[in-house]
Amino acid sequence: METLPKGKVLVVDDDQDLTKLLVMMLGGVGFQAEGVYTGQAALEWLKRERPIAIILDIMMPDISGFTILQQLRSDDSTAELPIVMLSSKPESTGRPASLAAGADAYFAKPATARQLADELKSLLAKRATRKLG
Repeated sequence: METLPKGKVLVVDDDQDLTKLLVMMLGGVGFQAEGVYTGQAALEWLKRERPIAIILDIMMPDISGFTILQQLRSDDSTAELPIVMLSSKPESTGRPASLAAGADAYFAKPATARQLADELKSLLAKRATRKLG
């Protein structure tokens, strides 16, 4: 079994059932994951902990995922954090907007936990290679 980086993946989505499912399924493939349901809860969580990656919904009732993404990219301590945007926006509009805003990847719902886990593994491996290089 492959070795995953130590640390948690933060899942941020206002759909509580989806968040719980993703946390459970990511755990099933070896990640430690924790979920929160609002943008504000994500910002509070990030004051206490530093994840290895974030899965972030775009459309939330309190704070847009794009706003959170911009805050994370403008902070030196989180600027390089792998961030995967997840949204019900179609690929044709969601992906270009997410990548332009600074996300590392984009998935339209319903993405599977396997797709997300594979993308996280790829992003974390690239990050580890950059740190070594």
